[in-house]
Amino acid sequence: VDRAFEHAAELGPDAPRVMNEYNLESLPAKRRTFLRLAEDLLRRGVPLSGIGTQTHVDVDIDPGAIRTAVRELGSLGLPVHVSELDISTGGRWDQD
Repeated sequence: VDRAFEHAAELGPDAPRVMNEYNLESLPAKRRTFLRLAEDLLRRGVPLSGIGTQTHVDVDIDPGAIRTAVRELGSLGLPVHVSELDISTGGRWDQD
């Protein structure tokens, strides 16, 4: 992982180098593990410039869960990128 980010920085020093994952807003344990990895990369000097989240949620997600996730992801001081966003309605609404 280190070498991938280092190589990307060499080839495109101004390009964003974002570590990205899915279900970070709905799985707090996964989010904590993801953040520990990002912290470790930064501590070792890996040129990580952002955190990405593929936000696949259900309409019944707990109120505030996305806000909590984004705040925690932003705790490293890096920009947070929502790389995908979709909300499943679980078939609750007509699709005319």
